[in-house]
Amino acid sequence: MRERHNRRCATRRPGRRWALTAVLAITALAGSAASAAPVHALAVGGTWHGTAEGVRIDDGHSQSGSPPDDVVSSSESNYQVELSFSFTVGSSGAITGTGHGDYSDAHWHLEGHNGTQGDFSCDPPVHDNSFPVVVGGQASGDQATLSLAIPDAVETNSNYDCGAGYSGYATTTHDMADSLSLVNGQHLKIALAKPTSLTLTKTVDSGGGDNTEHDQIIWSFSVTPPSGASGNGSGSGGSSGSCPLSLTRVAAKPAHARAGQPMAVSFHVTAAAHARLLVAKPGGTASTVDSRQVAAGTNALAWGGWIGPLPAKAGSYNLTVEASACGTTKKSSFTVTTT
Repeated sequence: MRERHNRRCATRRPGRRWALTAVLAITALAGSAASAAPVHALAVGGTWHGTAEGVRIDDGHSQSGSPPDDVVSSSESNYQVELSFSFTVGSSGAITGTGHGDYSDAHWHLEGHNGTQGDFSCDPPVHDNSFPVVVGGQASGDQATLSLAIPDAVETNSNYDCGAGYSGYATTTHDMADSLSLVNGQHLKIALAKPTSLTLTKTVDSGGGDNTEHDQIIWSFSVTPPSGASGNGSGSGGSSGSCPLSLTRVAAKPAHARAGQPMAVSFHVTAAAHARLLVAKPGGTASTVDSRQVAAGTNALAWGGWIGPLPAKAGSYNLTVEASACGTTKKSSFTVTTT
């Protein structure tokens, strides 16, 4: 909840920043340990490629004062980022790499009631940025601990006026950087000789009484080994032996979501592919809510639960997973109902 308004100045998310410091400290200790086993022979000299997507939906509520001068507000934000990165493994097992990230969505909606001045509603513009991905870690045998961090990912907004005498100040946050730390993104367990896909979720509830916040986080990761380290190639759709492409095991989690809240859609592909998740109201036009390269195997794409600048209302929605590789495209559709 970004809100910090003139009438009741509130500090946003007190105590949250300890998570980043703690995770970094744990990662530093893990990275200092010597490799317990020789690095897989296929690893040294090759380049891994990976993609990731993070979604964070924050829902906050605040109430202060007494009627007729009470102030009630609801704050909802939707942030999404996409990462692409690559790395190599040295003979000592040290992982070094680089990466790039961008925001694919950044929306904030604020509404409420300001005493005798009436109702207010606004969508303060949120400014985001492109940022580097810090890649590191340590390999041992045919396994590795991959470390990803995005400390330079920043969300900012200017002073805003929502009407009805309700206005707020400029803020700067690092919500997506924190969300990656909260799912332990600096300690991802991956296989060196085969594709790895991970979906990590986290729910954080804070505050109490008349001031509460509910944050939901979904991160999905896909890592493909160097060509020759597995039969699935380096992410271009695989060799001819891995085709034709099939798309199966499509399912939403949670199966029954709250309106405006995120969900992960898992699926299985037999080859590295470019995958998209499309959402539409029944009979409406579908829009792409997630799109990235994924490794062969079980993967997940995410829908933040929003359509455009606002949370989607309760109702039925058609979701379609589309995967393209090996010169073909496969699709699988289903319907979810939010309440």
